[in-house]
Amino acid sequence: MSLILARSPYFIERGTYDEDSILTLSIGKGRREATVFPDPPGFTEVVDISKTYTLNYRQRTRIDISPLIRDYISYSGVDEYVVYVKVTKSGTISGSPSSTTSYFYTTDGYGYYEDGYNPDLSSTLTAKSYYAGSNDTVYRLDDSPINIPLLHPDPSILTGLTSVLVTFYRAGEVLGSEGIFFNVENDTKNAYKWIGLTSIGPRERIEADGGTFVDSLCYDRFIRNTKLEDYDMIGVKEDFGGGIYSEEFIINIKSISECKHTPYEIRFKNRYGVEESLWFFKRSDQSIKREKESYRANTIDAYANDDLYLHTYKDYNVNARESLVLNTGFLEESFSENFRQLMLSESVYVMIDDVKLPVNIKNDELTYKKSVNEKLINYNIEIEFSYDKLNNIV
Repeated sequence: MSLILARSPYFIERGTYDEDSILTLSIGKGRREATVFPDPPGFTEVVDISKTYTLNYRQRTRIDISPLIRDYISYSGVDEYVVYVKVTKSGTISGSPSSTTSYFYTTDGYGYYEDGYNPDLSSTLTAKSYYAGSNDTVYRLDDSPINIPLLHPDPSILTGLTSVLVTFYRAGEVLGSEGIFFNVENDTKNAYKWIGLTSIGPRERIEADGGTFVDSLCYDRFIRNTKLEDYDMIGVKEDFGGGIYSEEFIINIKSISECKHTPYEIRFKNRYGVEESLWFFKRSDQSIKREKESYRANTIDAYANDDLYLHTYKDYNVNARESLVLNTGFLEESFSENFRQLMLSESVYVMIDDVKLPVNIKNDELTYKKSVNEKLINYNIEIEFSYDKLNNIV
Protein backbone atom coordinates (compact mmCIF):
# COMPACT_ATOMS: atom_id res chain seq x y z
CA MET A 1 0.00 0.00 0.00
CA SER A 2 1.36 3.43 -0.93
CA LEU A 3 0.66 7.05 -0.02
CA ILE A 4 -1.29 9.15 -2.54
CA LEU A 5 -0.78 12.93 -2.54
CA ALA A 6 -4.18 14.14 -3.73
CA ARG A 7 -3.17 17.64 -4.84
CA SER A 8 -1.17 15.96 -7.61
CA PRO A 9 -2.93 13.75 -10.19
CA TYR A 10 -3.04 10.02 -9.48
CA PHE A 11 -4.13 7.81 -12.38
CA ILE A 12 -5.60 4.34 -12.13
CA GLU A 13 -4.66 2.62 -15.38
CA ARG A 14 -7.16 0.39 -17.13
CA GLY A 15 -4.29 -1.87 -18.15
CA THR A 16 -5.35 -5.10 -19.83
CA TYR A 17 -9.02 -4.69 -18.95
CA ASP A 18 -11.42 -4.37 -21.88
CA GLU A 19 -13.26 -1.16 -22.72
CA ASP A 20 -16.28 -0.31 -20.53
CA SER A 21 -14.59 -1.81 -17.48
CA ILE A 22 -15.64 -0.32 -14.14
CA LEU A 23 -13.54 1.48 -11.53
CA THR A 24 -15.08 1.61 -8.04
CA LEU A 25 -13.51 4.17 -5.70
CA SER A 26 -14.34 3.88 -1.98
CA ILE A 27 -13.17 6.57 0.45
CA GLY A 28 -13.45 6.65 4.23
CA LYS A 29 -11.75 5.96 7.52
CA GLY A 30 -9.91 2.78 8.31
CA ARG A 31 -6.88 0.63 7.66
CA ARG A 32 -5.87 -2.85 6.63
CA GLU A 33 -4.76 -4.97 9.55
CA ALA A 34 -2.19 -7.71 9.02
CA THR A 35 -3.43 -11.12 10.14
CA VAL A 36 -1.60 -14.32 11.04
CA PHE A 37 -4.56 -16.66 10.70
CA PRO A 38 -5.79 -18.14 8.49
CA ASP A 39 -2.70 -19.52 6.85
CA PRO A 40 -1.23 -18.02 4.72
CA PRO A 41 -1.21 -14.61 6.47
CA GLY A 42 -3.27 -11.90 4.79
CA PHE A 43 -5.04 -8.65 5.53
CA THR A 44 -8.35 -7.85 7.16
CA GLU A 45 -10.05 -4.57 6.34
CA VAL A 46 -11.00 -2.41 9.30
CA VAL A 47 -12.83 0.31 7.47
CA ASP A 48 -15.77 2.69 7.58
CA ILE A 49 -16.51 3.68 3.99
CA SER A 50 -18.16 7.10 3.72
CA LYS A 51 -18.24 7.70 -0.05
CA THR A 52 -18.23 5.44 -3.09
CA TYR A 53 -17.85 6.44 -6.75
CA THR A 54 -18.53 4.11 -9.67
CA LEU A 55 -16.74 5.18 -12.85
CA ASN A 56 -16.77 3.67 -16.35
CA TYR A 57 -13.52 3.66 -18.29
CA ARG A 58 -15.38 3.48 -21.62
CA GLN A 59 -12.58 4.07 -24.13
CA ARG A 60 -10.23 5.81 -21.69
CA THR A 61 -7.01 4.16 -20.62
CA ARG A 62 -6.73 5.89 -17.23
CA ILE A 63 -8.82 7.80 -14.65
CA ASP A 64 -7.49 10.46 -12.28
CA ILE A 65 -8.94 9.79 -8.80
CA SER A 66 -7.26 12.72 -6.99
CA PRO A 67 -10.06 15.31 -7.58
CA LEU A 68 -12.67 12.96 -6.11
CA ILE A 69 -10.52 12.31 -3.04
CA ARG A 70 -9.85 16.02 -2.52
CA ASP A 71 -13.55 16.77 -2.83
CA TYR A 72 -14.23 14.29 -0.04
CA ILE A 73 -11.48 15.69 2.20
CA SER A 74 -12.48 19.33 1.66
CA TYR A 75 -16.26 19.28 1.70
CA SER A 76 -17.50 16.32 3.71
CA GLY A 77 -16.62 17.62 7.16
CA VAL A 78 -13.79 15.11 7.54
CA ASP A 79 -11.52 15.97 10.48
CA GLU A 80 -8.80 13.48 9.59
CA TYR A 81 -5.74 14.49 7.59
CA VAL A 82 -5.42 10.94 6.20
CA VAL A 83 -8.16 9.01 4.43
CA TYR A 84 -8.37 5.38 3.41
CA VAL A 85 -8.96 4.59 -0.26
CA LYS A 86 -9.97 1.30 -1.82
CA VAL A 87 -9.85 1.00 -5.62
CA THR A 88 -11.47 -1.93 -7.45
CA LYS A 89 -11.23 -2.52 -11.19
CA SER A 90 -13.79 -4.95 -12.56
CA GLY A 91 -14.81 -6.09 -16.00
CA THR A 92 -13.34 -8.48 -18.53
CA ILE A 93 -9.86 -9.23 -19.83
CA SER A 94 -10.08 -10.64 -23.35
CA GLY A 95 -13.69 -11.50 -22.58
CA SER A 96 -12.99 -13.30 -19.27
CA PRO A 97 -14.45 -11.78 -16.05
CA SER A 98 -11.82 -10.31 -13.69
CA SER A 99 -11.49 -8.04 -10.65
CA THR A 100 -8.49 -6.36 -9.00
CA THR A 101 -8.40 -4.40 -5.72
CA SER A 102 -5.78 -1.93 -4.45
CA TYR A 103 -5.55 -0.02 -1.15
CA PHE A 104 -4.03 3.38 -0.38
CA TYR A 105 -3.64 6.00 2.28
CA THR A 106 -4.24 9.52 0.95
CA THR A 107 -3.45 13.01 2.21
CA ASP A 108 -4.13 16.45 0.77
CA GLY A 109 -0.45 16.78 -0.11
CA TYR A 110 1.46 17.29 -3.33
CA GLY A 111 4.66 16.48 -5.14
CA TYR A 112 6.91 18.97 -6.88
CA TYR A 113 7.17 18.89 -10.66
CA GLU A 114 10.83 17.85 -10.32
CA ASP A 115 9.75 14.79 -8.29
CA GLY A 116 7.97 13.27 -11.25
CA TYR A 117 4.47 11.83 -11.43
CA ASN A 118 2.75 11.63 -8.02
CA PRO A 119 5.79 10.55 -6.00
CA ASP A 120 5.27 8.05 -3.21
CA LEU A 121 6.94 9.70 -0.20
CA SER A 122 6.56 6.60 1.99
CA SER A 123 10.26 5.77 1.87
CA THR A 124 11.17 9.38 2.71
CA LEU A 125 8.91 9.32 5.76
CA THR A 126 10.17 5.92 6.87
CA ALA A 127 13.78 7.10 6.64
CA LYS A 128 12.90 10.00 8.96
CA SER A 129 11.05 7.75 11.44
CA TYR A 130 7.77 9.26 10.17
CA TYR A 131 8.69 12.87 10.90
CA ALA A 132 6.62 14.88 8.40
CA GLY A 133 8.00 18.38 8.90
CA SER A 134 9.59 20.41 6.10
CA ASN A 135 12.86 21.05 7.95
CA ASP A 136 15.05 19.11 10.39
CA THR A 137 15.57 22.38 12.29
CA VAL A 138 12.60 23.70 14.27
CA TYR A 139 12.28 27.05 16.01
CA ARG A 140 10.08 27.41 19.07
CA LEU A 141 9.21 30.10 21.57
CA ASP A 142 11.35 29.62 24.65
CA ASP A 143 9.92 27.19 27.22
CA SER A 144 6.75 26.59 25.18
CA PRO A 145 5.57 23.18 23.93
CA ILE A 146 6.85 22.19 20.50
CA ASN A 147 4.55 20.68 17.88
CA ILE A 148 5.90 17.82 15.76
CA PRO A 149 3.94 16.21 12.87
CA LEU A 150 4.34 12.43 12.48
CA LEU A 151 2.81 10.60 9.50
CA HIS A 152 2.92 6.81 9.12
CA PRO A 153 2.34 6.03 5.41
CA ASP A 154 1.34 2.41 5.98
CA PRO A 155 0.78 1.29 9.58
CA SER A 156 -1.36 -1.61 8.34
CA ILE A 157 1.71 -3.64 7.35
CA LEU A 158 2.46 -4.31 11.01
CA THR A 159 0.55 -6.34 13.55
CA GLY A 160 -0.35 -4.79 16.87
CA LEU A 161 0.83 -1.28 17.69
CA THR A 162 3.33 0.78 15.76
CA SER A 163 5.25 3.27 17.86
CA VAL A 164 8.13 5.71 17.77
CA LEU A 165 10.33 6.75 20.65
CA VAL A 166 10.86 10.50 21.00
CA THR A 167 13.98 11.40 23.01
CA PHE A 168 14.94 14.85 24.34
CA TYR A 169 18.62 15.90 24.42
CA ARG A 170 20.63 18.82 25.76
CA ALA A 171 24.26 19.04 24.72
CA GLY A 172 24.17 15.32 23.95
CA GLU A 173 22.70 14.37 27.33
CA VAL A 174 19.41 12.45 27.42
CA LEU A 175 16.81 14.39 29.40
CA GLY A 176 13.85 12.08 28.92
CA SER A 177 11.75 10.23 26.35
CA GLU A 178 8.16 9.68 25.29
CA GLY A 179 6.52 6.86 23.32
CA ILE A 180 4.10 7.80 20.52
CA PHE A 181 1.72 5.09 19.30
CA PHE A 182 -0.03 4.66 15.98
CA ASN A 183 -3.06 2.37 15.52
CA VAL A 184 -4.43 2.89 18.99
CA GLU A 185 -7.82 2.67 17.31
CA ASN A 186 -8.86 1.09 14.04
CA ASP A 187 -9.07 4.44 12.34
CA THR A 188 -7.15 6.22 9.59
CA LYS A 189 -6.67 9.30 11.75
CA ASN A 190 -4.14 7.34 13.79
CA ALA A 191 -1.77 7.33 10.82
CA TYR A 192 -1.17 11.03 11.56
CA LYS A 193 -0.07 12.34 14.95
CA TRP A 194 0.13 16.03 15.80
CA ILE A 195 2.35 15.82 18.86
CA GLY A 196 2.46 18.71 21.30
CA LEU A 197 5.70 17.84 23.09
CA THR A 198 5.96 19.48 26.47
CA SER A 199 9.24 20.61 27.92
CA ILE A 200 11.35 18.19 29.94
CA GLY A 201 11.70 19.71 33.39
CA PRO A 202 13.09 18.57 36.76
CA ARG A 203 10.12 16.30 37.52
CA GLU A 204 10.62 14.28 34.30
CA ARG A 205 14.36 14.00 34.83
CA ILE A 206 14.07 12.85 38.45
CA GLU A 207 11.35 10.30 37.69
CA ALA A 208 13.28 9.02 34.64
CA ASP A 209 16.19 8.23 36.98
CA GLY A 210 13.88 6.30 39.33
CA GLY A 211 13.61 9.06 41.90
CA THR A 212 10.59 10.61 43.59
CA PHE A 213 9.73 14.21 42.87
CA VAL A 214 8.44 16.25 45.85
CA ASP A 215 6.68 19.50 45.03
CA SER A 216 6.99 22.43 47.43
CA LEU A 217 6.36 26.15 47.72
CA CYS A 218 10.09 26.86 47.54
CA TYR A 219 10.33 24.89 44.29
CA ASP A 220 7.37 26.75 42.77
CA ARG A 221 8.99 30.11 43.55
CA PHE A 222 12.33 28.96 42.21
CA ILE A 223 10.98 27.54 38.94
CA ARG A 224 9.14 30.76 38.04
CA ASN A 225 12.46 32.56 37.59
CA THR A 226 14.73 29.71 36.48
CA LYS A 227 15.04 28.21 33.01
CA LEU A 228 15.44 24.44 33.30
CA GLU A 229 13.59 23.24 30.21
CA ASP A 230 16.19 23.73 27.52
CA TYR A 231 16.49 20.70 25.26
CA ASP A 232 18.25 21.44 21.99
CA MET A 233 17.62 18.22 20.04
CA ILE A 234 14.80 15.73 19.61
CA GLY A 235 15.52 12.22 18.36
CA VAL A 236 12.79 10.13 16.70
CA LYS A 237 13.18 6.41 16.05
CA GLU A 238 10.75 3.60 15.32
CA ASP A 239 10.36 1.09 18.13
CA PHE A 240 10.24 -2.47 16.76
CA GLY A 241 9.96 -3.98 20.26
CA GLY A 242 12.44 -6.02 22.25
CA GLY A 243 14.86 -3.10 22.45
CA ILE A 244 15.26 -2.94 18.65
CA TYR A 245 14.96 0.49 17.02
CA SER A 246 15.39 2.06 13.62
CA GLU A 247 18.14 4.60 13.02
CA GLU A 248 17.36 7.75 15.00
CA PHE A 249 16.35 10.86 13.08
CA ILE A 250 17.55 14.06 14.75
CA ILE A 251 15.54 17.31 14.81
CA ASN A 252 17.52 20.35 15.93
CA ILE A 253 15.62 22.70 18.24
CA LYS A 254 16.27 26.44 18.35
CA SER A 255 14.63 28.10 21.38
CA ILE A 256 14.05 31.83 21.00
CA SER A 257 13.37 34.26 23.85
CA GLU A 258 11.39 37.35 22.89
CA CYS A 259 10.65 40.09 25.43
CA LYS A 260 9.81 43.06 23.21
CA HIS A 261 7.50 41.77 20.44
CA THR A 262 4.50 39.45 20.44
CA PRO A 263 5.44 36.15 18.74
CA TYR A 264 2.87 34.44 16.50
CA GLU A 265 2.63 30.76 15.59
CA ILE A 266 1.48 30.06 12.03
CA ARG A 267 0.21 26.55 11.24
CA PHE A 268 -0.15 25.35 7.68
CA LYS A 269 -0.77 22.16 5.73
CA ASN A 270 2.56 21.20 4.16
CA ARG A 271 3.50 19.08 1.13
CA TYR A 272 2.78 15.87 3.03
CA GLY A 273 -0.78 17.09 3.57
CA VAL A 274 -0.35 17.45 7.35
CA GLU A 275 -0.03 20.43 9.65
CA GLU A 276 3.20 21.98 10.87
CA SER A 277 4.20 25.14 12.78
CA LEU A 278 6.26 28.15 11.79
CA TRP A 279 7.02 30.87 14.35
CA PHE A 280 7.30 34.61 13.71
CA PHE A 281 9.12 36.23 16.62
CA LYS A 282 9.78 39.83 15.69
CA ARG A 283 7.84 42.96 14.77
CA SER A 284 4.19 42.58 13.83
CA ASP A 285 1.76 45.20 12.54
CA GLN A 286 -2.00 44.76 12.67
CA SER A 287 -4.33 46.71 10.38
CA ILE A 288 -7.98 46.80 9.42
CA LYS A 289 -9.57 47.49 6.04
CA ARG A 290 -13.25 48.19 5.84
CA GLU A 291 -15.88 48.01 3.14
CA LYS A 292 -19.14 49.95 3.12
CA GLU A 293 -22.03 51.24 1.09
CA SER A 294 -23.50 54.71 1.48
CA TYR A 295 -26.40 56.88 0.40
CA ARG A 296 -27.44 60.51 0.73
CA ALA A 297 -30.32 60.88 3.15
CA ASN A 298 -33.05 63.52 3.20
CA THR A 299 -32.50 65.47 6.43
CA ILE A 300 -34.29 68.71 5.49
CA ASP A 301 -36.94 68.47 8.20
CA ALA A 302 -34.43 67.89 10.98
CA TYR A 303 -32.10 70.55 9.64
CA ALA A 304 -34.94 73.09 9.44
CA ASN A 305 -35.51 72.50 13.17
CA ASP A 306 -31.78 73.07 13.89
CA ASP A 307 -31.17 69.35 14.53
CA LEU A 308 -27.64 68.79 13.23
CA TYR A 309 -27.04 65.22 14.46
CA LEU A 310 -28.47 63.36 11.45
CA HIS A 311 -26.12 61.96 8.77
CA THR A 312 -26.62 63.47 5.34
CA TYR A 313 -24.27 60.81 3.98
CA LYS A 314 -25.21 57.57 5.71
CA ASP A 315 -23.07 54.41 5.77
CA TYR A 316 -24.58 50.93 5.84
CA ASN A 317 -23.45 47.31 5.35
CA VAL A 318 -20.18 48.27 7.05
CA ASN A 319 -17.73 45.44 7.62
CA ALA A 320 -13.99 44.92 7.73
CA ARG A 321 -11.16 42.41 7.55
CA GLU A 322 -8.02 42.54 9.65
CA SER A 323 -4.47 41.80 8.54
CA LEU A 324 -1.15 41.09 10.20
CA VAL A 325 2.35 41.77 8.88
CA LEU A 326 4.75 39.31 10.52
CA ASN A 327 8.55 38.99 10.73
CA THR A 328 10.38 35.80 11.61
CA GLY A 329 13.57 37.18 13.05
CA PHE A 330 16.86 35.61 11.93
CA LEU A 331 16.57 32.10 10.48
CA GLU A 332 18.78 29.52 8.83
CA GLU A 333 19.02 29.51 5.05
CA SER A 334 17.30 26.11 4.87
CA PHE A 335 13.99 27.75 5.83
CA SER A 336 13.41 28.69 2.21
CA GLU A 337 11.80 25.23 1.99
CA ASN A 338 9.41 26.03 4.85
CA PHE A 339 8.33 29.21 3.09
CA ARG A 340 7.98 27.44 -0.26
CA GLN A 341 5.52 25.05 1.34
CA LEU A 342 3.78 27.87 3.22
CA MET A 343 3.24 29.78 -0.03
CA LEU A 344 1.85 26.64 -1.70
CA SER A 345 -0.48 25.80 1.18
CA GLU A 346 -4.26 26.16 0.85
CA SER A 347 -4.87 25.77 4.60
CA VAL A 348 -3.15 28.35 6.83
CA TYR A 349 -3.98 29.33 10.41
CA VAL A 350 -2.69 31.65 13.13
CA MET A 351 -2.75 30.78 16.84
CA ILE A 352 -4.04 33.65 19.00
CA ASP A 353 -4.69 33.03 22.70
CA ASP A 354 -4.63 29.27 21.99
CA VAL A 355 -7.41 29.68 19.40
CA LYS A 356 -6.74 28.46 15.85
CA LEU A 357 -8.00 31.08 13.38
CA PRO A 358 -8.09 30.73 9.56
CA VAL A 359 -6.01 33.17 7.52
CA ASN A 360 -4.92 33.69 3.92
CA ILE A 361 -1.44 34.64 2.72
CA LYS A 362 -1.66 38.01 0.98
CA ASN A 363 1.82 37.86 -0.55
CA ASP A 364 1.78 36.74 -4.18
CA GLU A 365 5.57 36.78 -4.38
CA LEU A 366 8.35 35.81 -1.98
CA THR A 367 12.10 35.83 -2.56
CA TYR A 368 14.10 32.89 -1.21
CA LYS A 369 16.92 34.35 0.83
CA LYS A 370 20.54 33.18 0.91
CA SER A 371 23.09 34.00 3.57
CA VAL A 372 25.68 34.90 0.93
CA ASN A 373 23.36 37.71 -0.20
CA GLU A 374 21.48 38.64 2.94
CA LYS A 375 24.01 37.85 5.70
CA LEU A 376 21.14 37.70 8.23
CA ILE A 377 17.93 36.13 6.94
CA ASN A 378 14.52 37.47 7.99
CA TYR A 379 11.25 36.62 6.24
CA ASN A 380 8.30 39.00 6.13
CA ILE A 381 4.77 37.96 5.20
CA GLU A 382 1.31 39.51 5.36
CA ILE A 383 -1.69 37.44 6.39
CA GLU A 384 -5.36 38.37 6.23
CA PHE A 385 -7.98 36.82 8.47
CA SER A 386 -10.31 34.83 6.25
CA TYR A 387 -13.51 36.12 7.78
CA ASP A 388 -15.24 39.44 8.31
CA LYS A 389 -14.57 41.10 11.64
CA LEU A 390 -18.26 41.79 12.15
CA ASN A 391 -20.06 38.57 13.02
CA ASN A 392 -22.58 38.37 10.21
CA ILE A 393 -22.24 34.67 9.34
CA VAL A 394 -25.59 33.35 8.09
